[in-house]
Amino acid sequence: MASASPPSPPLQDNVDSQLRSHRADLATPARGPRRHQPLHRMTSLPATTMATMMTFTGFLRRPTRTLRLPSSPPRMWMMMKMVGFLFRMAPFCHRLTRCVRKGPNCASRCGKQTVFLNGFTCKNPANVSASDFKTSNLNHVGNTDNFYRSSVTIVTAADFPGLNTLGLSIARTDLDVDGLVMAHSHPRASEMLFVNKGVVIVGFIDTGSKVFQKLLKEGDVFVFPRGLLHYCFNVGYDLATMFSVFNSQNPGMVSVADAMFEQLDSDLKDKLVRRLISLPGPKG
Repeated sequence: MASASPPSPPLQDNVDSQLRSHRADLATPARGPRRHQPLHRMTSLPATTMATMMTFTGFLRRPTRTLRLPSSPPRMWMMMKMVGFLFRMAPFCHRLTRCVRKGPNCASRCGKQTVFLNGFTCKNPANVSASDFKTSNLNHVGNTDNFYRSSVTIVTAADFPGLNTLGLSIARTDLDVDGLVMAHSHPRASEMLFVNKGVVIVGFIDTGSKVFQKLLKEGDVFVFPRGLLHYCFNVGYDLATMFSVFNSQNPGMVSVADAMFEQLDSDLKDKLVRRLISLPGPKG
């Protein structure tokens, strides 16, 4: 009886090598995702099963995304919250202000409320005419029959509606022989003086008590800075006429003579006039 022949060496070696490979895979820790079996080894499976396995395997291999929340609120979000808080607190601040205004120690508690307007209201455009932009207040000589022998006529927006909101005023000064315009100032405007007729001495005193004085003839122009004391004196032998322009519709006028010597006798005024006349004039 013939004995069974042993398996062929090549087949036995193939089985042993597969066992060793399987044991090595079990002993080695997995690094990274497990590799899937190649497709050529699953050709024996049905098509539906292969499609299901491939879909499920692809879903498992998708990376997982974790939603990370910021540790602190963004700056824009904080600004929006602050703006909302201010809007919510605005009505309470208004009520608090009203309470303080109506307090017993508030100086604004008066019997009636008065509205003060800096300037003049504008006329209705339907009622504006060319006459509002013309004035005849400066076309005649002023009255110089007084102690100073001078006359000053100032036209502001109160007398000339066309000057309203323009920031301008005009004036005319008439000086008889030896006539004088006492030292005065315009607190809200500078003055530009034009000599239309005669010969005059004009000047102003700055904040350092320095005198700026000049002899003016017909056609000359002189400028007085705002708020500084200035004066004018007729040194000619005829009537002197001058016109001035101010850069304010309400220049104002502060006269030193009227403020200090109005209630005094005329002797003191005569001495003051003689003192001013005796001042040395400029050389040219």
